[in-house]
Amino acid sequence: TPTSTLTLAASNTLSGSVVVNGGTLAIGASGSLGPNCTNIIVTAGTLSVQNSAGAALADTATIYMSGSGSAKIAVTNGVTETVRFLIVDGKYKRAGTYGSSDSPAANRDSTLFSGMGVLNVRSDISGTSILVR
Repeated sequence: TPTSTLTLAASNTLSGSVVVNGGTLAIGASGSLGPNCTNIIVTAGTLSVQNSAGAALADTATIYMSGSGSAKIAVTNGVTETVRFLIVDGKYKRAGTYGSSDSPAANRDSTLFSGMGVLNVRSDISGTSILVR
């Protein structure tokens, strides 16, 4: 339901995708979603990352978010969680750190993020294209 919280407090062996479409999915332990859960989709509600070891999500994961304001990632103070890609409304965000305006992240956006922790995005699709004819 839109106000409920599901807390994953132990490591799991999920694979594929996890969708947050209302309420809160709280990730509280290392490996909470498992190393093979590489697609995390937040269309509404909150993905709450609470593991201070920063290993709750697979480093190869891609987070897909709606930028409409109904989806949010909450990162607890002292947490730096790493993912491969962050995609908001179908657009890849640049590699770097992301968080709320209260966080030490380089890219601050309190519409998409809350808390004082940081989401570290390792990759993006930027670069230089050269066409040779």
